[in-house]
Amino acid sequence: MTTDLSAGTVPPLYREVFDVCSHNGEPVHRDVYQCLLSQCNLNTTQLKVIWDLAGPSQGLITRTNLYKTLALVAWAQQGKTLSEKLFETASGKEYPTPSIGDLTPVKNLVLKLNLKANPAVLGLTYTEITQLDTISVELVPEKKGLFLKYSEYLVASRRFNSKVTRRYNDFLALQELLLSRFPYRLVPRLPPKKIVSDAHFLESRRRGLHRWLTLVCRHPTICHDALVAFFLTDHGPDIQHRIRDIFRRAPDEFMTSDLAATAKNLLPADHGEIASSREQIRSLVQVIGKLKLLAENAVERQNSYARDSEDFAAQLKILSASSIGQVFGSQWGSMQKGFTAISRNKMAAVNKAQIMAAMECPVCYDILRPPIHPCNQGHPICGDCRQQMERLSQNVCCPLCRSGYSLPPSHILEAIYNSLRVSCKFNSGGCRHVCWGKDMKIHEQKCKFGPRTCPRRNVGCMWIGPLTMLAKHCIENHCPSVNLN
Repeated sequence: MTTDLSAGTVPPLYREVFDVCSHNGEPVHRDVYQCLLSQCNLNTTQLKVIWDLAGPSQGLITRTNLYKTLALVAWAQQGKTLSEKLFETASGKEYPTPSIGDLTPVKNLVLKLNLKANPAVLGLTYTEITQLDTISVELVPEKKGLFLKYSEYLVASRRFNSKVTRRYNDFLALQELLLSRFPYRLVPRLPPKKIVSDAHFLESRRRGLHRWLTLVCRHPTICHDALVAFFLTDHGPDIQHRIRDIFRRAPDEFMTSDLAATAKNLLPADHGEIASSREQIRSLVQVIGKLKLLAENAVERQNSYARDSEDFAAQLKILSASSIGQVFGSQWGSMQKGFTAISRNKMAAVNKAQIMAAMECPVCYDILRPPIHPCNQGHPICGDCRQQMERLSQNVCCPLCRSGYSLPPSHILEAIYNSLRVSCKFNSGGCRHVCWGKDMKIHEQKCKFGPRTCPRRNVGCMWIGPLTMLAKHCIENHCPSVNLN
């Protein structure tokens, strides 16, 4: 087909679909092209005509081929007779927008084909890895069991659109089978088991299970195995025994893989490179493990300090209520008032610290500032942080549970923010202003420590900095007579 697309205007959807079908702007694979057409709800005759008009006779599908295909799909959905003349009549107009179904199968196929292209190289960006699946693991409030109580977890998968209930032993069975099925891959370790457990341990293990299952379900190879799909979708009872019965005879991946015969060719010629990489990975794991331990110790010290402060205030309250005035005489009444005041101040500080900890943004680790957006699971982030995440990625997901953001801003959390004494968000730049949350927005709009753009931005100067440095920048880089108002 020789017709070009210069006659009309290309809708934004065309570019979005190409970004989905292409890997890093490369031409689209023919299998991906066919998968896309299968999502357009057209009959076989129409698809054949579209293929003849827009698809190349051989090779990959270019951007132009795909754009023509989308235009033809839209016209076919409108009931028009497909031909090259439709492009000529679209002169000066925007090409029609087709109705396309779920593109998840297309995305998964792109990732799978890209991985097969070179198994020795990952070839996936972080965004593409996160698109493989989104997992949530939540603790079921009520424990099960008549005599020996045990905890259950509600496991949800975005890829399979499923929710199942699992015990810790079910995770253990899955890990054992993964180690047998993938003996040459890095299968992460599960968090430890504990017979007598408290709420703190259960929450810590829940987070560990969530991290573990997320790593498994985002592994470019392991995530496509039937074993993982069974674990995430089966609703039958006694999963830990049934999954072992079904998959324990499954051979390891290289017994059935086409790569087995050529696996040696994927190894680098210099074996010293393998040893060097092994040492670097070992060093990296040790450093990350040490950082994790230090962070956990810091959190534990903060929690211990909070418990001690709360106990300190409680003991002072008991002391203030004691009737031992005959021992200390007339001074005891004044001392009781002092104990009561200190106890109240301590408790107020503890309560404020708890509120401030609950109001911490998981992205910037500062206090949540309006508009406060909760994810679909209820974890909130700042409005500014969400805007930054949206600039970096089209698919914004929660940093804690990887779910999306479709809920409106939380007015309850914003009311809590308005009732707190908070610092200016430009305090790192030198501002020391503190006021009620409801008045902070007015201050931050005028704060001299906030970011300002250069007055010569219209001629290409991209400088951004605090107001206190603007005059110095203009004098050093532009004419001193630049208007700073």
